[in-house]
Amino acid sequence: MLLDWENARRWPEFTPAGWDLLIFIHSFIREGDLPNTYLYAAMNGYSSARCASETIRHVKEVLHKRDYLFKFCRLLEPFHFVDTEAP
Repeated sequence: MLLDWENARRWPEFTPAGWDLLIFIHSFIREGDLPNTYLYAAMNGYSSARCASETIRHVKEVLHKRDYLFKFCRLLEPFHFVDTEAP
């Protein structure tokens, strides 16, 4: 059984590893009450993996191409939608 975000690739330019990293970070931030030090520790641990720097660079490149999405999410902040609010 797949989770709902695994059922379709809505962002085909992401590699599977890139998609996993993005979903991990999104899920962490979505919780809202976890200290950022936990995320830093997780990312430091992840960075020690063999192909981590390649995956991180890939995610940054894809997101950079879509920076307008983040600008749009900022416009939605007054509505306090969990998935669009930035911490």
